[in-house]
Amino acid sequence: MIEFIKKNVLFIIFFIALIVAKLLWNVSFFSDGILLITAFIILWYTWETHQIREAESIIAKESKERIRKQQTPIIGYEIFKSNSKPHDTGFRIINLSDHPVAVQVNCNFKINEKPITNYSPAYDGKHFWNLQYRQTKEGHFSILDLFLVMNLIPQEKIREIIQNKPYEIREKLIGWIIFKFNMELPNLTMDIEINCHNDFGKSSKYPPTHYDFNFDRLEWIPIITSDKPYWKYVLKSS
Repeated sequence: MIEFIKKNVLFIIFFIALIVAKLLWNVSFFSDGILLITAFIILWYTWETHQIREAESIIAKESKERIRKQQTPIIGYEIFKSNSKPHDTGFRIINLSDHPVAVQVNCNFKINEKPITNYSPAYDGKHFWNLQYRQTKEGHFSILDLFLVMNLIPQEKIREIIQNKPYEIREKLIGWIIFKFNMELPNLTMDIEINCHNDFGKSSKYPPTHYDFNFDRLEWIPIITSDKPYWKYVLKSS
């Protein structure tokens, strides 16, 4: 019914204008010409007012949507390998929104499906990465520290490994890990969940991204596809 009225609003307005004009004719005995002019004036004024209100409504909606997008926290991030420290992984966050943002990063590390808890508040989603407009921040974490938290490698062994040249670190690390895991390399994974907030009360949640660690390359490999859409993804918080 509402759609019918919207589509036939001009006809309805004209019909109402004629009725009003007819009533005026019965009361005041205006001539037919004056009645017709009056009807068209009423019709024109009503239609123009209607068009102005519609235009104002559209502008208001577009303005509201533009403000909403401007206030929405948006970031970009990337992880990268360190050439000088192959056991380290760099983590970079870029603020792409028009206002400062506070970012929570939860990496959800796991070894053979066992969560690595209390590793670092910066990567456990407990602390905020506060970024100003268009600011970039970088951090890093070491897979050696992940094994250290799980009591799978002593601090002394870590110092021994990192004292080697970069190309020798891989052999020393893999040698220890294979020894510790009965001649098998463990399944080291990471599911990055990112939540963004700002002082407008707006927030954004990014779909989790899964990574598998490749020990041959000492590098995190992203799994770029999933068997389900992101809104059906079960969060894997540690």
